Amino acid sequence: MEDWVTIINLKKRNPSMGTRKIAKILGVSRNTVKRALKSETYPSYEREKMVYKELEPFHEFIKEAFVFKRQRVSAIISNLRSKGYNGSNIAVYRYINEHFKELKGYFYKNIRTI
Repeated sequence: MEDWVTIINLKKRNPSMGTRKIAKILGVSRNTVKRALKSETYPSYEREKMVYKELEPFHEFIKEAFVFKRQRVSAIISNLRSKGYNGSNIAVYRYINEHFKELKGYFYKNIRTI
């Protein structure tokens, strides 16, 4: 972040200063300077969306256990293992976080009002 801010500030103060000169001063690549000058905001890291092929067959089971039965994720994982799931535990946590966290809150808000 500091490099991005520094690059932008150097270019604003000295509009005639080239990318090669800025790169040499900061000790970064010219491509880094070019990319920073093109971007409007600070570049942030975003993880790629994961595709959970091993968990797709268990989607309805996980939904029922997490949203309706309110089971803990560790219990869901042990039940998945007994059904033949061989993937990692963190994959189950991420899958639930992506697909069912907001659904669980929505479901319980509406049940209480009925």
